[in-house]
Amino acid sequence: MKPILAFGAAILCATGLCATGLCAGALYAASGLAGEPPTTQPLAGPTIRDDHPSIVERDMTGNLRPVEFTPERVAVAKLVLDEATRRRVDHIIIAHRELLDRLVADHIDLVLRARGAGDGTPVVEKAWIIAAALQAFRPALEGPSLWEQISPVLGAVERDRFDAMMREYWDAVFHQATGGREPTTLEKTIISARHRLAVLGEEIRLAVDGLGNSGPLVVRAMTSGLVLSRSQNDRLAEIARDFDTATLHQPSGDDHKRLLLQVCAVLDEDQRRVVLARVPR
Repeated sequence: MKPILAFGAAILCATGLCATGLCAGALYAASGLAGEPPTTQPLAGPTIRDDHPSIVERDMTGNLRPVEFTPERVAVAKLVLDEATRRRVDHIIIAHRELLDRLVADHIDLVLRARGAGDGTPVVEKAWIIAAALQAFRPALEGPSLWEQISPVLGAVERDRFDAMMREYWDAVFHQATGGREPTTLEKTIISARHRLAVLGEEIRLAVDGLGNSGPLVVRAMTSGLVLSRSQNDRLAEIARDFDTATLHQPSGDDHKRLLLQVCAVLDEDQRRVVLARVPR
């Protein structure tokens, strides 16, 4: 397994914390936030127009199937967009993905701590981790949702299709959570917050999975929280760029080992100790 990231395999369990481990109080606290996950690829436009597209799929028992990425990304992929509109939508999705990548790299210690929180972890510590995670990833939750960002850049016809798919999707989410009845306003608030946090958890998992393929993100995760000099920052940026150039974003375990040695060579003894403590054993 790759020694540094390994962060991918080492941290996957942490995302369940945001998705299903939140208590009711945390859901209420997060209910005013809107956050959707980024994707590994922005768009894959269809070749055939469907005047009544849908992203709602059900299994044999009638339960809602989870979408592969985010509902917005899946919905947009069903639209026929001109190149200019596609670029605008790509920009929105990529910007959100890059935000999540930075947040994961900047809070790697918290993610590692969450990953290690098992059944034997005291309730107080779990509550602290949940609160810290909500605070750390607040920038990805607050502000306009992807739905609110994407819809205005679409043409009138495709906007109507997009909005209709999103409304149908959320109606399905609400009705499944309530057993088919119309939810109350309070229930909608809680269900919406819980679902958005579940999507964010999957989004973080995907971000962690891809973390080791990016030199700048790996170096950012390694050195998160360290006070670095300008010369150290310049040298680390150079190392990160060289890593991407040499590996073409497909690094091996040996590539990560060499990167670790290069980064440690730039740091002082105390800084190296922090970085080495983050390497999964």
